[in-house]
Amino acid sequence: MLIASKLDLVLKELYSYQEDNEFHSLIEIILRAQISLNTYDQLENIARKLHRAGFSELKDLEGDFKARITYKGVIFCEENSYAYPGYPIITHKNN
Repeated sequence: MLIASKLDLVLKELYSYQEDNEFHSLIEIILRAQISLNTYDQLENIARKLHRAGFSELKDLEGDFKARITYKGVIFCEENSYAYPGYPIITHKNN
């Protein structure tokens, strides 16, 4: 799986928790989204990349990272994607 796809999946999970305004374990998110990582460094790179982009707030804990999506991250999810630029990670269908 490409790193861009992994970033999108992590953002999608964080997006689903936006209403609770809590920090969530990235290890749990990775497991729930069934993303395979080879090393802890890959988890750290994903966490820091999303934080540097302004898409998440980050708490660096020993052995894990906790994150929550920012407003900028929500907008990115609704308008764009790392894996498919110009196409949103989240789509809303009105009935």
